Amino acid sequence: MEAGAAVFYFHEPLAASGGGMHDLAIIGGGPGGYVAAIRGAQHGLKVLLVEKDALGGTCLNRGCIPTKSFIHDVKLLQAARTSSVLKKGKNLSIDRTKMVARKRQVVKNAVTGLERIIQSHQIEVAKGTGELLGPHQLKVVGANGEPKEHEASHIILATGSRPSVLPFIDVDGDYVRPRMRPSIPRISLESS
Repeated sequence: MEAGAAVFYFHEPLAASGGGMHDLAIIGGGPGGYVAAIRGAQHGLKVLLVEKDALGGTCLNRGCIPTKSFIHDVKLLQAARTSSVLKKGKNLSIDRTKMVARKRQVVKNAVTGLERIIQSHQIEVAKGTGELLGPHQLKVVGANGEPKEHEASHIILATGSRPSVLPFIDVDGDYVRPRMRPSIPRISLESS
């Protein structure tokens, strides 16, 4: 098995229910949610994936992947600056505008690829905030405020996490994000 490969064990076999009910509903379209959705669909299940923001969650859109894009660019700069075969390497610098544009393209390509995989597995995506109503019922409230109820034999909560702010750390907006939106790291290099 590959390192980092996801393994799913079901205590009882999940059988496709047919009809209007979903076999599996997942609240959260980040790495935990979309992988579970894809694996469920690969096993023949009728899957509903609920995501309030962009598929891929914080990791793909604002966290892990954008950060790795920036790290890659900085490593290239460092390698060029320290190269023994390049002339004037110490005078190189990063064009922040182009670096942010490349990060946006990396994220866009990753999200587009994920959307294609989700579509190819015929996974239904519900855009909105998911709420459990019962053991097999959930409600999705879309951006327009309209609630829609769904039924599923099995429900997975893959809503991600948020960092805790420790009482002895000052939140100044530079090193620790304000409490309003703590799960969004400061990596955009832009004001908006």
